[in-house]
Amino acid sequence: MAKALVVYATITGNNEDVADIITESFEEQGVEVDETEITMADVEDFQDVDICVVCPYTYDEGA
Repeated sequence: MAKALVVYATITGNNEDVADIITESFEEQGVEVDETEITMADVEDFQDVDICVVCPYTYDEGA
């Protein structure tokens, strides 16, 4: 069975919602998934999975 890691960073909560959708979609396909907020992820987490998805935020205050 394939294993995936979905890592997200969010300010508004929108990217967490995106990560949840991606996680649910993988689970529906029979993929074992771990989902975590980016500050809780370690380099080692990425070594033991077949699929890595990172959802970073791109928030900018107009700078």
